[in-house]
Amino acid sequence: MPRPGFVICRARVCERREQVAVVELSNGHRLFARRRLRDGGTVADLAPGDWVEVEVPVADPSSGILLRKLENDLEQ
Repeated sequence: MPRPGFVICRARVCERREQVAVVELSNGHRLFARRRLRDGGTVADLAPGDWVEVEVPVADPSSGILLRKLENDLEQ
């Protein structure tokens, strides 16, 4: 369940930078996604092409929070 003012979306990782990943939603919109510090704060385990769940604020859809990596085809 997303927090108020946020939506949860599935996205594909396009590229990985030091602390953030650039992800693409199904409509083609790209945004920066980061992990919370309490969740490890790193995106080192992600590779281009991986699917993730991202929590995106409705007010500013240019960035989001990585919730989890989707492990298999059933989750995508």
